[in-house]
Amino acid sequence: MVPPGFLIGRSVHGELEAIAASGTGVDYLILGTIFPTASKPDRTGWLGLDAVERTARAVAIPLLAIGGITADNVGSLAAAGAAGFAAIGLFAGVQSAANGGRGGELQTLMAAVRAAFREGAARR
Repeated sequence: MVPPGFLIGRSVHGELEAIAASGTGVDYLILGTIFPTASKPDRTGWLGLDAVERTARAVAIPLLAIGGITADNVGSLAAAGAAGFAAIGLFAGVQSAANGGRGGELQTLMAAVRAAFREGAARR
């Protein structure tokens, strides 16, 4: 149904759901909600880093984290085994130099996030 090379992911909310989903032919999983987030103010019971670590160990496909992702916690996600992350709040309001941002705010943020994620992955 999709062209060759097209990646398909699936959102999961816990280790057992991730294990079941990983055998369905998807290329990656997105686990959340990891940390408190303004986009889900009524939610309780955040999964946390322990769930990232357990789930990453339990599945053989890349695991991304979502929910409450900040520049300060991406390194911890990488150290816990996340292959990457998805974020909205982290990037909301940040402009690139190409789109009128002063000083390349987006480029600066991305460089910091990439460095933190690499450092976290090195701690694994």
